[in-house]
Amino acid sequence: RRSSDLFAPEQTLMERVKWRDFVKALGKSTGHSLVDIVALGSLFATDCQGPGASQEREVTIAHFNDMAYWFGPFVCPQRGSAILAWMKHLNSQLWFHGDIEREVAERRLLHRDDGTFLVRLSKNKPEHPFTISVMRPTANQAGCAPQHKRIRYVHGTGKWYAPVGGGTRCYNSLDEMLQDKECGLITPCPVEEEVKDRKSTRLNS
Repeated sequence: RRSSDLFAPEQTLMERVKWRDFVKALGKSTGHSLVDIVALGSLFATDCQGPGASQEREVTIAHFNDMAYWFGPFVCPQRGSAILAWMKHLNSQLWFHGDIEREVAERRLLHRDDGTFLVRLSKNKPEHPFTISVMRPTANQAGCAPQHKRIRYVHGTGKWYAPVGGGTRCYNSLDEMLQDKECGLITPCPVEEEVKDRKSTRLNS
């Protein structure tokens, strides 16, 4: 099933569809629970834009294509339900911050401890759809600063690849990667924006 099938309900290709209509179409395509699809609204849907926009949320075809690029063929009748279930699991994790820019990730990590991390979606490289942003000690040991590491996910294989110890290591899942002690990922970063200067005294001492 292609994106055009969900964005052409009356055989006329549309750039955006209402969220409620999208939920029904995706449920019909995959056989997946509508309740579970609704729970993915923060990933799929955005507020309507433009003059006279309604309060109803919508899904744009551009963002739909981004979602397929990040997560795989979630509209596929054979694999879609399993991918949507994984997306729900991912979206429930404290460390998963979704589609945010590098600058937003750095604000959320600001003033946090070494090993505090988050996982975000990335559009820069097709073969690296996810990025881990993590706090690491600075070269002069005057505190911590964010570092960003792209991780590779191969759709259809379930294999994940991350830079570890100067090389590349393969994992069977994202959770397995994050739990590897050699990755040094200790504390999930909350979604709240920058923490106030609770460490400023220690960093400047």
